[in-house]
Amino acid sequence: MHSPAESVLRIGKSLAVHIVIGVLLYALAVFLLGNFDAASDTLREQYEETEVMQLLASTRSTLISWYVIALVISWACSAIFLIVANLKRKSVRIASDGRKALPVWIVLFLVSIALTTFVWWRQVSLGDVASMLLDGNYLTLVTAGQVGTALAFWLGTGLAVALTLKPSVPLAQSLLPNMWN
Repeated sequence: MHSPAESVLRIGKSLAVHIVIGVLLYALAVFLLGNFDAASDTLREQYEETEVMQLLASTRSTLISWYVIALVISWACSAIFLIVANLKRKSVRIASDGRKALPVWIVLFLVSIALTTFVWWRQVSLGDVASMLLDGNYLTLVTAGQVGTALAFWLGTGLAVALTLKPSVPLAQSLLPNMWN
């Protein structure tokens, strides 16, 4: 039986997962952009050290705001999935019915990735962030943002969905514990 309180609890569990991933992404951004050596060679040659550090702080702020927006998008998509899965749970009669919400999961996962990529393009890519950072740091930070968002969606849905619908989240039944379901 579906209850709004149960949906709120499951959405809260997903939020907790997203917050943990967000803290890890924040720590990575602070670690990689916290010193003068993180700036590109061009930036270090053109500006003094204090100005470079201010530009790096601005870049870090841009990346962190992208992480926050991406994780909010991922969390909203996971919340929609958890509500839909909770509504479908009453029609699960046998174990093979556990995949009823899989199409919804796939669509929302793709929507989350697409919106995250769009926000990256608008906020980070067009913001000349890449020109301020070393190539390796930029690639690491952008990849971590995309992978972190996808991982947060997968973990948030896989750990919070009802046990009967856990097969609706790819690989969740075999890789994730049942501790929160």
